[in-house]
Amino acid sequence: MNDYRRTCLAIVRKKGEFLMFLKKKGLGEGYYNFPGGKVEKGEKPCECAVRELKEETCLNGEELEKVGEITYRLDDGEISQMSIYEIKKYNGELCESDEGRPLWVKEIPLDKMWEDDKVWIPMVMSGKKVKCEFLFSSDWKQYHGGECKEASF
Repeated sequence: MNDYRRTCLAIVRKKGEFLMFLKKKGLGEGYYNFPGGKVEKGEKPCECAVRELKEETCLNGEELEKVGEITYRLDDGEISQMSIYEIKKYNGELCESDEGRPLWVKEIPLDKMWEDDKVWIPMVMSGKKVKCEFLFSSDWKQYHGGECKEASF
């Protein structure tokens, strides 16, 4: 698994709202997502989730629970693995970064997100933990499908 590209995602809820991140640049520009990014060398995925939350939103995350693991397989053979954490406790005030704009939403804008998000996000929002695999073109522009199963971590 060390050969994989590792990423993380942080889900934060607040009284019926979800913290979303509108990407301004890079992969996923113009899409909504949850805060997240690449796992750095020597960093655990859970540490990545806390760090990325801080960098992208200025919130300090605590009390994480792993809720998902997604493997992405691209046409060119590249494999990427994303670990998803729900942040159970946080503090701080939201701020915008160069990468994007954080905002609280009552409904997750699935129509303005990645195609695979429509599969796994409803499962996680209903309280399930998931293990998924999705296929994309090497430029991430074409979604070729995939599947999600309930999991335990």
